[in-house]
Amino acid sequence: AVAARLGIRGIPTMILFHEGQEVARTSGAMTAGQIVRWVRDHLPAAA
Repeated sequence: AVAARLGIRGIPTMILFHEGQEVARTSGAMTAGQIVRWVRDHLPAAA
């Protein structure tokens, strides 16, 4: 259902949305630090 609609084929899959648009996608295990870095790398800096 939701997984098929979003094209998720592996678990875990993380999809990052910004203002309703997909901006990044990754599959596979990550540490908490890796997740934080991934999010920071893909979102625009706060003004």
